Amino acid sequence: SKGQILDDEIYENLVTPLPKGCRLTAIFDSCHSGTVMDLPYTYQCDGSIEVIENDVPIIEKKHDADVIQFSGCRDNQTSADAKINNQATGAMSYAFITVLNENPNLTYSQLLTQLDKLREKNFKQIPQLSTSHPMNMNEEFIM
Repeated sequence: SKGQILDDEIYENLVTPLPKGCRLTAIFDSCHSGTVMDLPYTYQCDGSIEVIENDVPIIEKKHDADVIQFSGCRDNQTSADAKINNQATGAMSYAFITVLNENPNLTYSQLLTQLDKLREKNFKQIPQLSTSHPMNMNEEFIM
């Protein structure tokens, strides 16, 4: 893995050490970041939300910590760079900040749906959310 950080290494170094009851919310706006933390549950938004169990053995990747990962795209996609107001930024990062500034009281489902509107701005990437446990997507997003 010369020059690359593998998802197993990210899981081992960021997720494994977390104590029970701890919450980690991570945002990855990088190419092929879909399941970068190797979490067992993935919620994708194509107008609706579906739960997809990753190819990770769930019994091995369940964790007592509350780990939530937003990624800028699916594993087989790239996250677009954008130039907004003459400043370089990731398209999903910009959308994430903009959406939350406009409405900080969204549910996870609403937030993911709003992020998916990137495609209306000619970005082809599809943001997704992965978690360490099944979650209620109608709960209010908290950081």
